[in-house]
Amino acid sequence: MKMKKVLAIVAFFVVGIFSTPLFAQGGFNWPPDETLAQSAKEKYVLHTDSRKMGDYKTAHSTLVWLLKNTPELSESLYISGHRVFEEMADVEENEKRKYELQDSALMLYDLRTKYYGNEANILNRKLLQEYKYYANRTDKLQTLVNDYERLFEIAPVAEINDFHMLTYMDALRRNQKNNNGSLTDAEIMAIHEKIMGIW
Repeated sequence: MKMKKVLAIVAFFVVGIFSTPLFAQGGFNWPPDETLAQSAKEKYVLHTDSRKMGDYKTAHSTLVWLLKNTPELSESLYISGHRVFEEMADVEENEKRKYELQDSALMLYDLRTKYYGNEANILNRKLLQEYKYYANRTDKLQTLVNDYERLFEIAPVAEINDFHMLTYMDALRRNQKNNNGSLTDAEIMAIHEKIMGIW
């Protein structure tokens, strides 16, 4: 409770910064409604401060509010959101809740692409987490494979993370083994040759 009071006081004093012309030009898309904009500024400060202080419960609740009410506020909101969900997922002991947090973290990458574009770059980053989360989740292997296919379809070769060369093949192998994947041996070999040609 004490922590929340401290954060609220900090938010009150820092909100003034958000109204300066310099900050107004800093890539934030505040709502035209003044009441909503003021609430968003307070929530954003509280979210940022609580995340930095390790108060992920507050960071999570303010993030959810901001995503619901101001989804196009700033790309930085999604970058911060990845960290919040990923940190929470890492320490969560309940498997069902851990999976929900992992799914939410990955969903933020998709929303970030929806609002800010740059799909190849963001998908490159997303797949680093997605492989970590989904490689051992049989029900998510096809989703993982689909995202690798998309990355190799749209990204220039020079921009594809080397790590994905190995993990794409591993995801294919796991999906074929656990889900009776629909690819033929010839199709898998074609993908393998394509990757080896890039590497």
